[in-house]
Amino acid sequence: EDFSVTTNGLGPVPEALEAAKEALLTIEHYPPSDFEPAITDLAKFLSPDDWSDTRSRLLLGNGASEMIDMISRLAPKGPWRPGPFATQYQEYRRSAKNAGRIELDWSDVDGGAK
Repeated sequence: EDFSVTTNGLGPVPEALEAAKEALLTIEHYPPSDFEPAITDLAKFLSPDDWSDTRSRLLLGNGASEMIDMISRLAPKGPWRPGPFATQYQEYRRSAKNAGRIELDWSDVDGGAK
């Protein structure tokens, strides 16, 4: 089963479809490209006294796949090491490969250094 998507065997609720259609007329980007006001509101919630510094350290995205891809590209360069179990969700492997990272065996704890 792919748990990265939500499915409903009965189909969408008609009222939900109508609400989505109406909302589409009011947006240009989803989510907003600057993530406002969500990112500032989150920073203020997390650090009411120093929210500006907290805001500069937050990274928001539109779902797990986007976040995995962003982190793979923004993290310091170097190899990556998957966990010991094969998973159906291969976004980590795809993102690491696209970022030019070399995949180490999961048991290679020293990164190939001898």
